Amino acid sequence: MNYLSLPLNLLTSISVKGMPNALIRFVHRRKRSIRSINLETARTCNLTCVQCATHSRSSEWNSAHSGAQAALLSLEVFNTVLPFIDRVEALNLDNHGEPLLNPHLEEMIRRARRQTPRLRITLTSNFMKMTAERSAGLLEAGIDGIQVSVNGTTAETYENIMRGASLAGCLNIYPHSMPLAGHPPTG
Repeated sequence: MNYLSLPLNLLTSISVKGMPNALIRFVHRRKRSIRSINLETARTCNLTCVQCATHSRSSEWNSAHSGAQAALLSLEVFNTVLPFIDRVEALNLDNHGEPLLNPHLEEMIRRARRQTPRLRITLTSNFMKMTAERSAGLLEAGIDGIQVSVNGTTAETYENIMRGASLAGCLNIYPHSMPLAGHPPTG
């Protein structure tokens, strides 16, 4: 394993003051270098996909980790991770939740880009919250790529797996991603 996954519940369980020391201890105990960090920016989602851990947890776990504080990575906690990103090649801003739900996402990308200009910054999204404005904001902030979750090639399969989404809706949103791919938006 040459990546480090930092789920939001771990990030919020360590005090902000204790975060750098906890990360330093973890990184120094590793025998191999860490090439990428998966940083969970949201532990909530606008969909209820059947395979996703975000919605398959027990109701007891969800109750203990609910609310805006527990659901979205704050800029304060994000800032504690920043000193470590200059040691990696890639930063992936998702884990299980929908990163586009975090209103600070563009600012996190800007700060990471300023800290480490050569860093590859990506995320995975269900794309249901993408807009032309959001696409432009992500591009301006310095995102390198977005992987879109499409779990099914027919509307029936897609909608049975990605509950709360529609394949037609995803395909209609897709033109908003075109500036990210270096093409002018269509429509």
